[in-house]
Amino acid sequence: MKYAVLAQSSPSCCSSTVYDGHFTGQKVACNGVTTQLLNQHGIQVVGQHNIVDLKALLTHFDV
Repeated sequence: MKYAVLAQSSPSCCSSTVYDGHFTGQKVACNGVTTQLLNQHGIQVVGQHNIVDLKALLTHFDV
């Protein structure tokens, strides 16, 4: 497995930002714990709203 598509803004899955936990709708930059673990094992994570990014990766590399 080279790539994973995970839920964006989820504390466990996000690949760019998470909600700050104060229920204000504000987000902070960070990777979720699942994303960190996958990255440590060489798996690149793409959020579900950025699926176009995965398409671009797959266009440039063999799957």
